[in-house]
Amino acid sequence: MKINCRQTIVKLLFPDKKFLAFLAAAAFFIMSSPVCFAPTKEVMSDLELSNVEGQALINVVESSNVNGSTDVIRVNMGIDWTVQAYVGSMKLGNYDNGNGKGLGWDENITNLFLGSVDRSSSLVLSGLYLEVGFDNLSNDATRKLNYIELGTNSATGSVTGTMNTVSALMASNGGSNTGVVTRLADGTTKTITFNNESLSLLFTTKYNYLSSSNLSGIFIKMPGNTGT
Repeated sequence: MKINCRQTIVKLLFPDKKFLAFLAAAAFFIMSSPVCFAPTKEVMSDLELSNVEGQALINVVESSNVNGSTDVIRVNMGIDWTVQAYVGSMKLGNYDNGNGKGLGWDENITNLFLGSVDRSSSLVLSGLYLEVGFDNLSNDATRKLNYIELGTNSATGSVTGTMNTVSALMASNGGSNTGVVTRLADGTTKTITFNNESLSLLFTTKYNYLSSSNLSGIFIKMPGNTGT
């Protein structure tokens, strides 16, 4: 799988500022759900309605001045995803990032296993969310999309792959880069085990992380678990 990504400024023309986040969440749910819905003409009585419990499909939370963006919208989708998959090659973000080495990949991982290599256990992602960061969201003329993040605060299971090139944000990793790894040419095969921990994929042209500002690129966000 090869995806070429270039940095860009996206100006949205939708009249409702929540429309983009809602549309993405709805599309993700529809594509991933095995259930088909059909309208019904039956009318429920008040007694029947009083015995029904339910929950909204999504929960939308708006925040200000988060991660270097003035306006942030998070869509909590309430989706639990259990996956066991193999990806021969995952490459994301091929461009010149100004490091003097010309074109390169933000993420270049081969022989990627989501779940255990022997297929005895799956990777479980609970409570998926979509977060979108803007500057000047209410201003049609100056609105700017800074980042899109898709992930979970609760991942359990293992991920194994050959880390040819990796860009990552690892909160507890420390080091000279304060948890920021950009196009690290590792080349080793590692297994990272998650125990109810955060995991997300971040696409950004402007993102503040700990003491680092204005980060740009495609990053995997996770705890400081560098694997074995």
